Amino acid sequence: MFLQSHPSIVILGLATPKGDGENLLERMLGVDPGVSVIVVSEFYSADLAVAAIESGACDYLTKPIDVQRLRNRLGNLLMEGAIRQKTYGLEKKLLEAYQFEGIVSRSPLMLEIFTKIRRVAPHFRTALVTGPTGAGKELVAKALHNLGPGSAGEFVVCNCSALVESLESA
Repeated sequence: MFLQSHPSIVILGLATPKGDGENLLERMLGVDPGVSVIVVSEFYSADLAVAAIESGACDYLTKPIDVQRLRNRLGNLLMEGAIRQKTYGLEKKLLEAYQFEGIVSRSPLMLEIFTKIRRVAPHFRTALVTGPTGAGKELVAKALHNLGPGSAGEFVVCNCSALVESLESA
């Protein structure tokens, strides 16, 4: 049932019919690390509480459960989940806003380069891209290719500095 519904909060009793509450906790978190699991036990044990928290549970409660405490905790978890979702959405929008043809940057200079690539690419089939090692020349060349008139063709990378003299005579 967990795999089909992917709940955001799970209340898990350690005393399951199969007696595998700890394993179930680890399996659930393995499938969905974002799920909030509240572990419930018949008896309080500091060792069990620490083990549950270390395994990824967000809280450890003992029976009889204080309904008001549980209600408060669930409210806080729902609020945290909503904030996490909003943050994820904003991060995704930021990434989309600062991504151009596989290049991610929010530097004003790079945003200017993105604009230049958009302007130049449709008009030229050949371009010389220069810069130091690791500057992103290949990413710029690929962006020029993808936006240029030759985009239907294949993009092939050739590292000229790796060519040795013995290959030239062959």
